[in-house]
Amino acid sequence: KSAAQLRRMQARAASRGETYTPPEQPASTEEASATATTEEQPTTSSSSQTPQEESDETIQTKLAAAEKLESELATLEENPDDLNSKDRRTAKRKAEAIATEECDGISAQELLDWYQAHKKKNGGKKKGGKK
Repeated sequence: KSAAQLRRMQARAASRGETYTPPEQPASTEEASATATTEEQPTTSSSSQTPQEESDETIQTKLAAAEKLESELATLEENPDDLNSKDRRTAKRKAEAIATEECDGISAQELLDWYQAHKKKNGGKKKGGKK
């Protein structure tokens, strides 16, 4: 708090017959801002994993969600229902939100990037496909 605010609070307390004790402040404002920014930055374990560390179940979940998202986006791009731009954007955001939800918070763009890399690495083959 600023010095003026502290003086006003002390004056108000004095008019009530009380004493105002200001709260403890960190030694410097840099320390306070550093602690505030470290608390605001969440860490995600899913983005720090390498492809070798991912379980087979995680890969299958991401693969299914990515394929579904890619097909939805392709369908929206073709616009078979003659949707206006607002409805297309809404449908796109909805598809991205569903994919993000299915993959435990991985953004749609990260998921599509992962899918493209996974397709290139595996040569476009699906694991456990129908025969």
